[in-house]
Amino acid sequence: MGSAALRYFCYGCLFTSVTWTLLLFIYFNVSEESRTFKHVPIKGLEPYKPFPKKFNPRVTRTPFKLSDRQKNNGVRNQFGNRIEDLAEGNSELLPEMGMIFNEQDQEVRDLGYQKHSFNVLISNRLGYHRDVPDTRDPKCGDKFYPSELPSASVVVCFYNEAFSALLRTVHSILDRTPANLLHEIILVDDSSELGSGWKTVCELHFL
Repeated sequence: MGSAALRYFCYGCLFTSVTWTLLLFIYFNVSEESRTFKHVPIKGLEPYKPFPKKFNPRVTRTPFKLSDRQKNNGVRNQFGNRIEDLAEGNSELLPEMGMIFNEQDQEVRDLGYQKHSFNVLISNRLGYHRDVPDTRDPKCGDKFYPSELPSASVVVCFYNEAFSALLRTVHSILDRTPANLLHEIILVDDSSELGSGWKTVCELHFL
């Protein structure tokens, strides 16, 4: 008799545990869904209807040629080597991009490894506009956002960054952010040891 009561007691504890687990699982899932738009300003009277426009960042599919004005500015990196534009129709990392053709190329590569720990010669030859793989979780691509969102500032902190990589970062932001959502791009030099030449480069390139 006692063993039967103990058995039923264990069954009851197990049933209660499973029930509470299911309830908590449902509660947290529902709460997460409701928080998705909790802090997002929504225009209209029916915020829980599907939004009319799916938000997708603008993605660069092909490389762009620099304008004549930008080329005439003579933007150069800190080693005196012109930052080259990517050949039209070719956005792949080709083996010849790392080839050394003269002493200046050798100096750019060696100093690049010394100061930035990567091949600046290739970085200078890549151009400013590159495809960026979509590494988001597939579920992120199915999310819908309000068609009207507040603009935002993008802060880029850098330290001893190569000019070509810094310019490419800024262009990646411009290429992939809807203009109505981008308020400004703030570059923060975190006490770099290479001087403030990046300011001149950015002014010549973007202004």
